[in-house]
Amino acid sequence: MKLDRIAIGMDFGAPAVTAAHWVAHHFAPQATLVLVHAITVPEPPAMLRGRFPRREMLVETARVGADRRLQELAAELQPSRVEIAIRVGHPVAEIADAATVYDADLVVVGKHGERPGLWNRLGTTAEGVLRAASVPVLLAAMPRERRPQHILVPVTDTPATPWMLSWAGFLGACWGANVTLLHVISSSVISAMLGGASESDRDAPAWESARRTARGETQHWLSGLEMTGLPPSRMAAEVTFGEPGQEILAAAHRLRTDLIVLGCRRHRAVQRAIFGSTTSEVLRGAECPVLAVPEPRGNPEREPEG
Repeated sequence: MKLDRIAIGMDFGAPAVTAAHWVAHHFAPQATLVLVHAITVPEPPAMLRGRFPRREMLVETARVGADRRLQELAAELQPSRVEIAIRVGHPVAEIADAATVYDADLVVVGKHGERPGLWNRLGTTAEGVLRAASVPVLLAAMPRERRPQHILVPVTDTPATPWMLSWAGFLGACWGANVTLLHVISSSVISAMLGGASESDRDAPAWESARRTARGETQHWLSGLEMTGLPPSRMAAEVTFGEPGQEILAAAHRLRTDLIVLGCRRHRAVQRAIFGSTTSEVLRGAECPVLAVPEPRGNPEREPEG
C-alpha cells in the first residue's frame, strides 16, 4: 500500500474542488495528484445535426477551457506535483481508465450532497467510478479541514477484512490517527442463536443472555484481528446491536470520525466492485469521507448482500 499517485475526478463542481484541496493539503500532502477531466460531447438530434459545429471543434473548445481551469486549480494546490489528464468519453470509464494508465494508488471522487433524493446524494458518476475502478476509491464527502484523526472500520468475517485492516493500519500510521473497529450484530443473528425466535415473542432473559454471549465472543474476535503499524493505545473495538448501516453511520457521528474504511466485493466474471445494501447505505449517508477498498483480485466470487 502506498499513496504516491492519486487520480482525482474533476468536473469543476464544488465537491470535486473541495476534495482536491483536502487531498492535497491533508489526506496525502506528498502524493502526485492527477486531475482527470472527461469531455463528453452529446450526440445532437438528427433533425438539428446540420446546425451543430463539428464534433472535433466542440471537443477542442472544451479542451481549451478545461485545461485553463485545471491549470488554475493546479496552481492553488502545488504545481510541481500536479499532472493534468483531459480525456474524451464517458466520465466513469475515463476516470477509471486514467487511474490504470497513470498507475494511481487511489481514485478520489466528490460527493454531490446538494442534490435531492437518496440516489443523487451520491451522484451517478461517483457511483460508477466506485464500481469500475480497480484500486480503492475515496468518496470525499464533507471532509474536515484537518488531517484525519479518527478512522472507523466496520468489519465482518469476510475475505475483504484483512485488506481493509491493512489499509486502515497504513493510513492510521501515516496520520498518527486512532482507529476503531466496529462490528454490528443484527437482531436476526440473536434470533438464530435462540433457534429462530423473533424479538417480538422472545424470552427476555434468554434474549439478553444471547446478546451478552454474542457481544463477548465478538469482542474477543475483534481483539484478535491484526492491524500492523498501530500501537494498541491507538486502537479500539466496539460491538453494537441493530441495523448495520444505521449503526455505522451513528457510530461515525458519535465518534466524530474523519474517515470510514469499507470493504467491497468483486464479481469474478466482470471484475467490478459489488456493493451490498449496508455498503451502499453508508456510502450515501456518510457525513465524512469514505474509502471503499475492493478485495484483491483473485478472491473467490461472493454473492452481494442485500
